[in-house]
Amino acid sequence: METAKILMVSTFYPPYHLGGDAIHVKYLADELSKAGHEVHVIHSLDAYNLKKNEKKHENDADSEHIYRLKTELGAISAAGSYIIGKNRSADRLVEKVCSEIKPDWIHYHNISMLGCGVLNKGKSKKIYTCHDHWPFCQRNDYMKFGERICDEQNCLKCSIKSHRPVRIISTNQIMSEIKRVNAIIAPSKYMQNMLSMFGTESVLIKNFVPHPTENVNFEGNSHFIYTGVLEKHKGLEILINAYLKSKSDAELHILGDGSLRENILKMSDKGIKYLGFLPRSKLIPEVASSLCMAAPSICGENSPLSCIEALSVGVPLVVSPNGGLPELAENCGIISEPNDDDFASALIQIYSNNELRGKMSHNALMKYEKEHSPEAFMKQYFSVVEAMI
Repeated sequence: METAKILMVSTFYPPYHLGGDAIHVKYLADELSKAGHEVHVIHSLDAYNLKKNEKKHENDADSEHIYRLKTELGAISAAGSYIIGKNRSADRLVEKVCSEIKPDWIHYHNISMLGCGVLNKGKSKKIYTCHDHWPFCQRNDYMKFGERICDEQNCLKCSIKSHRPVRIISTNQIMSEIKRVNAIIAPSKYMQNMLSMFGTESVLIKNFVPHPTENVNFEGNSHFIYTGVLEKHKGLEILINAYLKSKSDAELHILGDGSLRENILKMSDKGIKYLGFLPRSKLIPEVASSLCMAAPSICGENSPLSCIEALSVGVPLVVSPNGGLPELAENCGIISEPNDDDFASALIQIYSNNELRGKMSHNALMKYEKEHSPEAFMKQYFSVVEAMI
């Protein structure tokens, strides 16, 4: 493909980010740049300040092609965008950048706090990646009252009980806008099925992570690992209870941040070690030396990068059967119901059966190379682009 100009539009972008969707945008931007393309990124500082409520020094080496949405209303503007689905400032910024750089295509990611209007801006061909449940759930996690996977659409009641502001823009309105783009990417079969359930066709391109280029050390204290937000819907309390019930000699290492952080810090005398956030250069060795990556989510996960990072270094997964997690763990992990007893049994099995762990490790590496490597992703991505333009 000839050298192209690409505009990425995302609510969050490193270092102003919270989750894996923004990291994916960064990984993709890096791969496109390596291929000789010129990548521009629009993201929202207003949204980051709303969610994180902290200021960071705005000084990035590659900021020449980064455009940050920062309005006088700040976090109020971002919150309003989520509720009403419109953000005039974001619309104008996308129009301005498109007019200046004339991108060959625009790739939209998480636009929850940029508003649906950005999807209509610019004359270039357009791609949208569905990273989460935002189009069809105002909680973003498709959890009824934040307690269980949604089984009925009663969004008003759910918002009130969840203490969330009621979203004025409807799911039908959001999906109608998304359907206007030229191509929609689903990172998992699970998300592809969700989109189909709401009347939208998509192409499956599984998430990727870069090859581990660090000098990975596979030695270290025997431990299980969890990386992600520290919240109830991720099944973290289940994992902790299961770990304690397993009575394993291995430690449980927990990375991330969230409302359960203080509770975890109090358990350091029970073999549970909190590591906070680690740069990728330290994260990969920490994952590589673990017995397994645990993901006991009670919500419908899409395709978490933490699990793919584990596959990239041959680490088995122990996951719940929810969302896209079983797709990642097939032949290279254990799928366990998210309750204390079953998850404890899965941890014990991984800890005690070296032969099983070795087989799963081999399968994990094969799965990564075939389905979740940069090469596998970019081949499919460029096929979508070529068909579109």
